[in-house]
Amino acid sequence: RESLLFSDVRLEERSHVHASVLLPNVHVGRGCVIQRAIVDEGCDVPDGLHIGVDLGADAKRFEVTEKGVVLVTPDMLRDLN
Repeated sequence: RESLLFSDVRLEERSHVHASVLLPNVHVGRGCVIQRAIVDEGCDVPDGLHIGVDLGADAKRFEVTEKGVVLVTPDMLRDLN
């Protein structure tokens, strides 16, 4: 809803995207929630990850702007493991 998805973006079942931009070649796993986020090209969002729901937790893993938009890159996702 209210999002921009570029080419080759794949959303698995039970995932929700709201008010976000997903750049090319992004894969969103099952059961994810993404809101008010910009997901960089080539990101592979693991199953069950919530982005933009808890900005305090997001600030520890990703970059969060002053206006509360979460920026996610492939390197940041790799560092989650």
